[in-house]
Amino acid sequence: MRYSYLAFLFLLFCTAAKAQEYKGTVINSTEKPLENVSVILLGNNRRTSLRFARTDKNGRFSLSTPQGRQGDALIFSCMGYERDTLSIKDYTPNTIIRLKEKSVVLKEVQVKAPSMTQRGDTINYLVSSFRQKQDRTLSDVLKRMAGLKVEKDGTILYQGKPLEKVYIEGMDLMGDKYAQATENLSAYKVKKVQVYENHQSIKMLQGKSFSEQAALNIVLTDEAKNVWQGTASLGSGSELQSSKKVLGDVRLNEMMFARKMQSISLYKFNNTGDDIFREIATKNLFGNIASEKNLIENISMRLPNLEEHRTTFNTSHLLATNWLFKTGKDSEIRLQIDGIWDRENMWQQNETRYTSLSYDNAIIMEDMTATAWKRSLSGEMLYRLNSQKTFLTNTLKLSGDFSTSHGMGTLNGAHTPQFSEPRGRRISDRFEWMQKLKNNRTYSMNGYFSYSYLPNRLLLADSMLQRLTQESLMWGAKTYLRGRVGKFVFTYTLSSDGKSQLIELGRDGQDKQERYTKTDTRFAPSFNYESDLFNISMQLPLSWLYRRFECQDKHNLLFLPSLYANIVPSAYWALNVNYSYTWNDLDIGNISALPISYDYNSVSTGVGTFDQTTAHTLGLGAKYKNTRLKLFSNLETLFLFLGKMPLHNAFLQDNIYHSHATDKRADMNSIRITGSVSKHFDWAKSSVTLEASHRISNYSVLIQDKVKPFRTLNDYVQINLSMQPKDWFSIEAESFYSHTKQINVDDRAANNTSVQSFSHNLKLFFMPGKWEIRWINEVYHSNDPAISFKYFSDMGIAYRQKSYELRLDLKNLWGTDTYEERRITDLYQLYSISRLRPRSIMASVSFNF
Repeated sequence: MRYSYLAFLFLLFCTAAKAQEYKGTVINSTEKPLENVSVILLGNNRRTSLRFARTDKNGRFSLSTPQGRQGDALIFSCMGYERDTLSIKDYTPNTIIRLKEKSVVLKEVQVKAPSMTQRGDTINYLVSSFRQKQDRTLSDVLKRMAGLKVEKDGTILYQGKPLEKVYIEGMDLMGDKYAQATENLSAYKVKKVQVYENHQSIKMLQGKSFSEQAALNIVLTDEAKNVWQGTASLGSGSELQSSKKVLGDVRLNEMMFARKMQSISLYKFNNTGDDIFREIATKNLFGNIASEKNLIENISMRLPNLEEHRTTFNTSHLLATNWLFKTGKDSEIRLQIDGIWDRENMWQQNETRYTSLSYDNAIIMEDMTATAWKRSLSGEMLYRLNSQKTFLTNTLKLSGDFSTSHGMGTLNGAHTPQFSEPRGRRISDRFEWMQKLKNNRTYSMNGYFSYSYLPNRLLLADSMLQRLTQESLMWGAKTYLRGRVGKFVFTYTLSSDGKSQLIELGRDGQDKQERYTKTDTRFAPSFNYESDLFNISMQLPLSWLYRRFECQDKHNLLFLPSLYANIVPSAYWALNVNYSYTWNDLDIGNISALPISYDYNSVSTGVGTFDQTTAHTLGLGAKYKNTRLKLFSNLETLFLFLGKMPLHNAFLQDNIYHSHATDKRADMNSIRITGSVSKHFDWAKSSVTLEASHRISNYSVLIQDKVKPFRTLNDYVQINLSMQPKDWFSIEAESFYSHTKQINVDDRAANNTSVQSFSHNLKLFFMPGKWEIRWINEVYHSNDPAISFKYFSDMGIAYRQKSYELRLDLKNLWGTDTYEERRITDLYQLYSISRLRPRSIMASVSFNF
């Protein structure tokens, strides 16, 4: 009886706890079933939502109460219909609910696109949200986009790292010369800019091979596509001081951005101090072929830390053309040609005091005037096939340099002429093929070669003419097999790189030559582990290095490990750590026993035998990114240890600085901490960026055959602000502080005062209607009493229409003509006086078509 009673209670409890199911159909007044009607079951005296459902395409719904709960009412709601409530007491199985139509008057709504969004690894910047009224080119807008930075030479950085690629509508027209696009493309023809994080440019490796490089894609407005467009600008003016030279500025460019063809061509001329050649300079080194560099260069003078247009006396011509043709769905051909002709006049007074010389009269006084001509022509042709199964590319480059320079001056009171003629011809080619195999495997082969012929002549301070001919051949080949097992990627690489260098020195009526050859053969297994949280990459290369210098031979077997880890604990943070051990052989330019002069008053001699250095590098980094807050920041710490650095003895003789390598070695180490924070505010299109860096370097200098320890401290802080509080008023401000101090560790009493310098730049723009008034102010000052306070001011007025613009500019209003500066380096302290461009006036007109 007892068990029967318990079973009865359990059955009674289950019956009470059984869920109640509610079904029905919702229709409108015309008996048509309504889809997507919200149905809510309320409980607890209609204070709690118990269940939620939507009607299907037949207007039917079905929901049930949770166990142990009881419903009180059903609520039915749908846009365009009155809300209806059905009490559970009135509910009948398969009930039918009729909703009445209801008209809704919507309030006026203004839709505004967000200035910055992120989807996956792509960050979108809406250009109109960052563009200010005074902006002309895309580069002007990029400077105030949080997370991006445009260097003075046109290089674009994202989170402190150079971009790997810059695309226009997804096409790689410019390669590593993308400044031609960003410096000339109108800011009003770009709709948005996209940053691709962790960008992998090879399609078959996308999503399969981790990359920490970033790329930028320029998305154009509809009116900028499939039409020929460009700008023509002509300016003329005069200097208002000294010789009152006539000034000119001519700019012509044409562009076409179509689905199967893109083109940018330009011609520029100016003698107003602007650097127009930065647009064709290489902006990154990803995938570039190494080529020999001239040991001799044109006569140059150390420019002070001012804006270049204050110090450069130039007459410059630049002609460049770039074409990209799509030859298939995944294939393309790119052609680039550029040529430059430039004449630069220079004047400077220098006082150089050498740290590496102990005696008090180790000073060189220079008063020089020089003119340098640079003439060069280069071309590149690229073919690329980039599909999901095959990657094939070949790049051919040709270049010729026909530069020369001469000067006249005094060296420690002695009348001294100067002459330099660095010439060069170069050809290089790189081939790469990659094929996708079965079972997630990839096979690749690539090769390259580079040949350089560099005949140079240099007039020395003792009136002797040095002839130095460099000849170099570099080559390499690599193949690898890549396989994937789960989240692990294994790669086995076999490579061989070689170099053959010849130097022929003509001096004192004698010709001498030396040859250096090396081959580096490596087997490099590596593995990558990839997950959503972190990526780890480890390389374990084993290298066999063979070197030959004159009659000497040497073999080395090297183990050169490296490790990289990237940790992403959240969508906002990214942490990374990397370590590498490298073994760097010194090439013929460093070990040659020939007395080579690299400029007119210095001679350097190597040890005449094999030499090398080792390096341990440890980097720690952290990045924070919040696109909703438009906030970016990064912090990086780099530890560098250089082992077995060769030390040089030095002395002054007949006003010539002699340096020769010894068998003494010393280690060097440094630590550098850099960081930046950038924030964009929608209010007034405001952008703020703060950057800072601190570096400590410990090294040794050989003084009178004794190794002396030194330490150098370098710091800088920079802040940038840009805002447009009113449609007719904008502000751009920049302040920069730098600090340099050299410490003689053994003799601190001999240390000089550190150098602290400050610069401030304030630009004000007043823009009523179609007019624009610019007032630019620059201030430079220092703690060095020998360096005077300098203030520069420029003014300009412009009238802008959509199709043309008229401008009038007045530069260097106060006519400041010289600038003094002191610098500290590892081997010397320099005090210089540089001549500045005089006051000038320029009128110009430009047309957009």
